[in-house]
Amino acid sequence: MKCEQLIQPASVTVQPGQRLSITCQVSYSVSSYRTHWIRQPAGKGLEWIGSARVGYSTYYKDSLKNKFSIDLDSSSKTLTLNGQNVQSEDTAVYYCSYKNYFLYLPPLETFTCLSITFLLVKVQNHSSFFMKTSVPFYSPYTNILLLV
Repeated sequence: MKCEQLIQPASVTVQPGQRLSITCQVSYSVSSYRTHWIRQPAGKGLEWIGSARVGYSTYYKDSLKNKFSIDLDSSSKTLTLNGQNVQSEDTAVYYCSYKNYFLYLPPLETFTCLSITFLLVKVQNHSSFFMKTSVPFYSPYTNILLLV
């Protein structure tokens, strides 16, 4: 099985009420694979946000479609998850993952590549920091922490 590569940023800094932008650069053609965004709040289960593929419709979870949007740049093979007016309830680990056929339900059984990229972003009104560590999971992820 070929293991595709998905890369998320080294750091992201946002403040409560601002826009959130997380990029996911991939090694495969974004017209050949559908890429999904998923998040997991602390102590809770995985929550599918949405998915996109060039030439196909972009899908979102109904309760999040007014909060998030997904942009695709086929030339740079980059997907961007945009969130608006982020609040403490948006604190979560954010994952991007791929699937090689049309599906817009959570692809929880299809995380096929091991990544140890971990990003903690602490967001508050006056200062911010980030830290990196290594935790195995079958998708890259970005941990967005919002403190108000």
